[in-house]
Amino acid sequence: MSLKIGIQSVNPLQGDEDLSKATIDFITKYIKNHFPNLSGREFNEFIAITFDSLSKGDRGQSITDYMNSNNLSESNISVYDSVLDLSMRPLAFISRYRLIRNRFKYYTWCALNDERTSPEHRKLDGKKFALLPEYETKEFPYLEIYPGSEHLCRCFMDPDFDNM
Repeated sequence: MSLKIGIQSVNPLQGDEDLSKATIDFITKYIKNHFPNLSGREFNEFIAITFDSLSKGDRGQSITDYMNSNNLSESNISVYDSVLDLSMRPLAFISRYRLIRNRFKYYTWCALNDERTSPEHRKLDGKKFALLPEYETKEFPYLEIYPGSEHLCRCFMDPDFDNM
């Protein structure tokens, strides 16, 4: 018997119907925007495979297999980068959704600050932001983007427990 440790062993959507529906909506919008030529069966199949990949925690392997077998890719990025986006952006969405649902109002932007970190995200590292526009204050501005929401972003949110 082997024990899996890490994100691949956890279903972030298990037992949470509202979060599952919100995640499917998020994935649907993402695929519609980034793969506009898909329609009908292919479109619905791609949504289902992406959602299933998140649920199984297969780190995008089923998304990669589907994209390769159907010759899918975004015009300006590789299949690998597309799969990373299709895996990571929904996980960032899920994290943000859970923080909001658990009544958190603010978070600290955490960047990895390695050679792949963008200059824009380096500047955001360590700064505090509001999760929703209605929580915005002078001390906690609101940003439309959030950690993990942009192309190939590996940043994450550190919830602010002091200002709930």
